[in-house]
Amino acid sequence: IRAFLQQLKFNVQKALFIRSLRSQGNIIIRLKPPRSARVEVSIKDAPFRGAADAPVTIVEFSDFQCPYCKRVHSTLVQLLEKYAGKVKLAYRDFPLESIHPLAQRSAEAARCAQDQGKFWQYYDTLFKESPKLSPSDLSRYAAQVGIDPAKFDACLKANTHKNTIQRDIDEGRRLGITGTPAFFINGRPVSGAQPLGTFARM
Repeated sequence: IRAFLQQLKFNVQKALFIRSLRSQGNIIIRLKPPRSARVEVSIKDAPFRGAADAPVTIVEFSDFQCPYCKRVHSTLVQLLEKYAGKVKLAYRDFPLESIHPLAQRSAEAARCAQDQGKFWQYYDTLFKESPKLSPSDLSRYAAQVGIDPAKFDACLKANTHKNTIQRDIDEGRRLGITGTPAFFINGRPVSGAQPLGTFARM
């Protein structure tokens, strides 16, 4: 008991001594908080919607078979409406073929739709109908949005945009993307199907 009480007094005195040292110390912190990381993300040849000269550019890396990408789609539509003229949304493909076997073909189909000036109509339809993305579904959606079926089928059959999709995948990997959806808002990364408030704050 005596040893315990001595140790207790010692700990109290030690704490008081440390507190007195801290109160007399003159500590200056010269480190500045780090700036938010920004990276260069190319949107060359990427389809975009919104004002071309918008001060805010959101680059979306997505997968048409991804359920989280489908979930965030309506959020992006709301964002473009809320900040009309101030936000531009650019699309890059990042199909996760290992878990979404229909994603690569869907991405190529969307680029074939882009060739006919119907990318965003087709994009909206794919997310609305996903995960129904079989080859016959892709052709049916093309007809729904007014795409020439013969040109569309020929484009898909020739794998016209396979290399375009691969360039997007390579760029995404270089940027450290491992899952979808992934976004860059003026170069600042945002991961996952975030709510509208998160995008608005950024």
